[in-house]
Amino acid sequence: LLTNMLYNMGMPDNLVNTLSGLVANVTDLVWESSIQIIVFIMGLMTIPASHYEVAQVEGATAWETFWYVTFPAVFPYIFVNLIYTIIDHFVSYDNAVMKYIMNTAYKDYKYSYAAAMCWIYFIIIVAALGVMTWAVTLISPDREKKAKT
Repeated sequence: LLTNMLYNMGMPDNLVNTLSGLVANVTDLVWESSIQIIVFIMGLMTIPASHYEVAQVEGATAWETFWYVTFPAVFPYIFVNLIYTIIDHFVSYDNAVMKYIMNTAYKDYKYSYAAAMCWIYFIIIVAALGVMTWAVTLISPDREKKAKT
């Protein structure tokens, strides 16, 4: 229906295919990010209303309220979502490394070789998470507070 409507409007094939692909993948995107959405909403709900009231009384604009109240309060939840997403992509069955390890273990019956690959892959994942954690702590909104104390 959408594709026919876009073709009838005279849109180019490339644009129609791109838009149709985006619309078709919305459900996959929501399905794959459902945990992250729940964690983020939970983070938003933990911000006390009194913080917003204080910002309003002090005359903060909406932009200042976002950067000085909402973002610092939600930043740890963003960090948790980032870690969850990275781990989820590393261990996804669509991942080529995971497919190779699974095929080595269950089709070629080389369990010890597959176990060794799993340990190496685990070390790579931990190293990637360590680098990501270090990078995130550099941009953390609490970093300025810690530096002053």
